[in-house]
Amino acid sequence: MKRKFIYLSTKRYDGTVFTTQVADWLSLYKTNGVDFSYLHLFYYDYLWNNSKRKKESELMKKETYFFKDYSFCFPSRGLFVYLNALLWHFKLMKLYKNCDELLLFSRMLCGKEIRVLKKMAPVPIIFYYDARAASAEENRYASVRNNDFSYKKFKVFAHAYYTEFKTVSIANRIFSVSNALKKYFITNYNTNPEKVFIYPCLSDVSKFYFDQRIRLNTRKEMGFSENNSVFLYAGGIEGQYHVVNSIFEFFKYVSDNDPLARFLLLSKDSLAIEDKLKQYPTLTNKLQYKSVANSVVINYLNAADFGLLFRDNVLMNNVASPSKFAEYMLCGLPCIISEGVGDYSEFCKNTGVGIVVTESEMKNWNEFDLKKISETKFDREMIETKGKRYFSKQSLIGEIINEFSRKF
Repeated sequence: MKRKFIYLSTKRYDGTVFTTQVADWLSLYKTNGVDFSYLHLFYYDYLWNNSKRKKESELMKKETYFFKDYSFCFPSRGLFVYLNALLWHFKLMKLYKNCDELLLFSRMLCGKEIRVLKKMAPVPIIFYYDARAASAEENRYASVRNNDFSYKKFKVFAHAYYTEFKTVSIANRIFSVSNALKKYFITNYNTNPEKVFIYPCLSDVSKFYFDQRIRLNTRKEMGFSENNSVFLYAGGIEGQYHVVNSIFEFFKYVSDNDPLARFLLLSKDSLAIEDKLKQYPTLTNKLQYKSVANSVVINYLNAADFGLLFRDNVLMNNVASPSKFAEYMLCGLPCIISEGVGDYSEFCKNTGVGIVVTESEMKNWNEFDLKKISETKFDREMIETKGKRYFSKQSLIGEIINEFSRKF
């Protein structure tokens, strides 16, 4: 039986993230025998912006030769559900040919459209939902942060929960980024645990690895001595999901107690960092920040002694799988992580690859014992080995390909 593979995505082209989360994966699947066609779905506002649509299409075509075509995506409500399904069906018509079944793989909450597509398609449709998060919980978290509890917002929650339910219900398989997310689906939607495959956010061993020469050269370039302990944070500063105050408060606490400590931020949000430094003047001469290409992030992860991964201990983060953790692990970088971050906080606690910070300590850093850092010896080669085993794309690709070969 001949099966064709279609990757559906609304992921806007943004350079690095599109490359690592879409293009690189499709190439790896191809190398291992699964050839996807990529159908991009522009949000409906692109209908009136031809130049932007054309520009992003060209960029995606340049980034990945799997790009086949594009269509549009309207809000998954009412008649728009049928319009979406119809639009996608027209684009899939040429792909229905010469196959016995079509496997659609997507991170989108598109269960309602998939139900309609299954009725329209001339061949059986198999749907794999690539679950990256608990979508409704992200909406709730944003509302709490913004103190927005309007009736309209609660309707948004309800719609998100229902759309997520329809998606996980109709999916033939669910790829879940964490055991916690799997449990979330089982608890909230009565999902059959047998149809969930654990598939965390992973990174590439050819792009992230530990190298002592890279470490020494980068530290020399940045002016770090052997006696400097370097604490690194890589990620956004302005986003609502980032606990920036906790990061700077931690930096200040360490700096006040260790005059040789140094701090490194890898972020595009340089203006936000400059504003923050005005509030923490004692860090000015100890903190460096850079916006760098993904290809050289490895240099700074090697140069650092600890990588930070702080999140609020809420359900949205309890089920998450930040890809930054995989990059830290592959570079052998010990992770200082807050409790409740997906499966990773417990992994650090049980395997000795990092230090777990409690909620209480994050609220009052004076409760955090710095001896956990100064007196704990971390084996970077051991951490890298565990990273390759559990958090590399290459380590799980065989299991993933087997999933795509399942019979239904």
